[in-house]
Amino acid sequence: MEVLDERDLESGRADRKRFRPTADGARDNVETPNFILRYVLEHWPQVSDDPCPLEPEEDGLKIEWGDWSFVHPPHSECQQWVEKAVDEAQKNHFSIMLIPAAFNSLYWRESIFPFASEVRILTCPLRFQNQKRQVATQMALVVFAAPGRRHGQLPILTAEPDNWQQAYYKRQRNRDRSGAD
Repeated sequence: MEVLDERDLESGRADRKRFRPTADGARDNVETPNFILRYVLEHWPQVSDDPCPLEPEEDGLKIEWGDWSFVHPPHSECQQWVEKAVDEAQKNHFSIMLIPAAFNSLYWRESIFPFASEVRILTCPLRFQNQKRQVATQMALVVFAAPGRRHGQLPILTAEPDNWQQAYYKRQRNRDRSGAD
């Protein structure tokens, strides 16, 4: 079900599809782009667990995670998944999360800023599979490590996976224009 407001109907933008979560979470539970997965495995080769698959056999919020997990939760449920990552870090389980960089949200202020080990803001655009438009929000990789792994300020970095243009741009002319090989 598309989420539209009156301004969309008046402006004629009602026919444009947008990436917005629905109440059942069906549209915001999307597959992670392969270039992001390659980037994660390149920088954290220990990752071997995905407690938040697209078709969950078990509820990842209720089970214990593996020693190294990659988590791309539905955007409408980020707060619960971030809180679970904080809990798992207390058990010496590492988590790398792909989530919206909503810096002014409650879960960023209360869970990420005080407890994350590292934040990597993705400077490249993302488009999830079966979506025609890019994600409207900035995305970030947030790392939760064991307690005491962070010394002082939270390191906030920018990240741009290699060859992201190949996966993002569908037309060769756009890849050529972006400088992609």
